[in-house]
Amino acid sequence: DWHGEQSHASVNNKGNGPKVESKCIAPLFETLYDKSVPHNQWGRELLPRVMYTSIMEIAKRYNNPLIFVTENGHGCFETPDKTGFVADDERIKVVKDFIDEMLRAKKGGAKVAGYYMWSAMDLYSWING
Repeated sequence: DWHGEQSHASVNNKGNGPKVESKCIAPLFETLYDKSVPHNQWGRELLPRVMYTSIMEIAKRYNNPLIFVTENGHGCFETPDKTGFVADDERIKVVKDFIDEMLRAKKGGAKVAGYYMWSAMDLYSWING
């Protein structure tokens, strides 16, 4: 057995209750917007430590199976300069931070066996086309 992990962002949910600044998916749960956490340009939380916490939770809950990170990445709005160069420092930093958290989980005993960046299919944005 093995577990495939896709990690991009963090989402905080709670049971149905009064609306706050959020997106509500009724009647299942309410997604909270935490202003104290950095967010990407689509409003998703940028919290690379979720890679560590989710991997460690899977390891603890399911008798430490082999874990493959089957998808990870960070989307940005980019505009190439006139030579076609894209300054990609933000994406590089965020992806590195996620990989560092994955490696921290591996050092902590989780059986992380592989890491895959976004696939070619993921180059199509389900949000922006």
